[in-house]
Amino acid sequence: MKAKLIAAVLALVVGIVFMAPIAKAEVEKSKCAGLKKAECKTDKDCTWINKHKASDSFCKCKPGKCKPAK
Repeated sequence: MKAKLIAAVLALVVGIVFMAPIAKAEVEKSKCAGLKKAECKTDKDCTWINKHKASDSFCKCKPGKCKPAK
């Protein structure tokens, strides 16, 4: 029983260690994220997304145009 618990904890730790870099890459923002409307519209790689509420609108990368910012 104790050996199974140790093996499970070890597998969890190894999984977390190897998944952390992948998770970090997914969270990194693109170069368009956080831009204001005027800045977004002047960048050829970005597009402004209008939402019903102005406060929910945002800037994002056009498909295939941006790589995550570092």
